[in-house]
Amino acid sequence: MTKANLDKVPPHYIRKQTIANGERFITPELKEMEGKILGAEERSTKLEYELFLKVREEVLQSLRPIQRSADALSQLDVLAAFADKRAAAQLLPPERRRRGTIGNPRRPSSRAGANPGGNALRAQ
Repeated sequence: MTKANLDKVPPHYIRKQTIANGERFITPELKEMEGKILGAEERSTKLEYELFLKVREEVLQSLRPIQRSADALSQLDVLAAFADKRAAAQLLPPERRRRGTIGNPRRPSSRAGANPGGNALRAQ
């Protein structure tokens, strides 16, 4: 409310703050609502923290199985990346020959044990 209109402020209004060109007021109802909102925010923060502690405790109780799963997933991720690279390079798995040597089905004359990935790197 501006200083010029301070005389028009209802008597049940409570002065809250002085500002540069006037005063700020609240009503008892607004004060009560403010208290409810602030209280709800505090309760919400406390409940959120309690839930976090509970989840953390449950995770700690299952830590070993979670770590084993993470390890298995990381190995699977590496193997899937290898498979993607092989598919992208259109490579076939080596085949066993009668004499017990390993050959490349695309190039039957290739040396046993040659690494197609290494060959690709040398070609660059």
